[in-house]
Amino acid sequence: MNVRMMIPGSRNATLLFALVLAVLWVSRAAIAEDMPSITVHGTGSVEARPDMAIFSAGAVSRAESVATALAENNETVAKILALAAVSGIAAADLQTGGISIHPVFEESRDDAGLPAIVGHNVANMVVIQLRNLDGLGDFLDKLAAVGANEIGDIRFAVSNRETLLQQARRRAVVDARSKAALYAEEAGVTLGRVIRISEIMPSSPHWERGMAMNKSFGAVPVAAGSLDIQVSLTISFAIGKPG
Repeated sequence: MNVRMMIPGSRNATLLFALVLAVLWVSRAAIAEDMPSITVHGTGSVEARPDMAIFSAGAVSRAESVATALAENNETVAKILALAAVSGIAAADLQTGGISIHPVFEESRDDAGLPAIVGHNVANMVVIQLRNLDGLGDFLDKLAAVGANEIGDIRFAVSNRETLLQQARRRAVVDARSKAALYAEEAGVTLGRVIRISEIMPSSPHWERGMAMNKSFGAVPVAAGSLDIQVSLTISFAIGKPG
């Protein structure tokens, strides 16, 4: 014989408990909002030497018909992908960045006042991550040799970015706490616990849109320089009793 016991109001009790927790959380947030505090801005940065480059490379082809322009473009892009594979670039580091087909209009107009279509442009760009930065100049030269006539959006990066960000975050907290301690000392109060932290992530540094290539240049000279991995944050500290 099975006996099933029902506890009256158990569902209501659960809802009531959840409501009480929500009210307490809102109350604590409101108290923190009204609590006297010192709010400061902190920054932390780590300088690092890039070990990889990210850029787009591809081809722009023009022909009278779309089919001819597309066929020529496909042939060149296939050579670019083959070069990347031979150069040891993993498939995961290659991604199509955009394909476009546009008509080319004649500057003069016909009797109806409309420009005539005299050809078509086909463009296909591949985003490449090159993890061997020392070979960047030579690789750019080889791209031009296989027919790539559009290379741009070159930017440098580091493979251990998350590790460097963690270092920058620690430095940003130290910077913020140092400023808050100074203000508290000058104001004759003590520095309390942290009430709120918000992080502002800057955009990654990069080169401006790059170069168009139509011939082999020899090994392209490249200066990677250094990157500044930076983190900015805002911290609010509670104000304690006067010291």
